[in-house]
Amino acid sequence: MDTLGTVVRRGSVGLSELASLEALHPTMLSRIAARLEEAQLVRRVPDPTDGRAVSLEATPSGCELLGAILAERAAALDAVLETMSAEDLDALRSALPSLEALAVALRSTQVRRG
Repeated sequence: MDTLGTVVRRGSVGLSELASLEALHPTMLSRIAARLEEAQLVRRVPDPTDGRAVSLEATPSGCELLGAILAERAAALDAVLETMSAEDLDALRSALPSLEALAVALRSTQVRRG
C-alpha cells in the first residue's frame, strides 16, 4: 500500500517519477500499478504532451481504502500507547527526533540504490 499512499499524496504522478520515489525497478512498479488498477484503486492517465507516457492517479476507492488503512493503523497505535507507562511514553517522546533522522537516512539510502 506504500505505492497507493504515494499516489494519493502526490495526486497525478508519472510512472518514472513514482518508480524513483518508491525506489522500485520500473518493471516491478508496472506490476504493482497493474494490480492497483485492476482493483480500481488507481487509474492510468495519458500524458497530454507525450503519447508514450502515463501518470497514475488515485480513484475515490483508492483514497477511501488508504484512509481506512491509516485510521486502522492509528487506532492500533493508540490502543498500544494507552497501555504504556508514563515513563515509557516519555522515553518514546525523547527518541522521536532520532527515529525521524533514521527514517530520513533510510529513505535516502533506498533512493540511491534504486
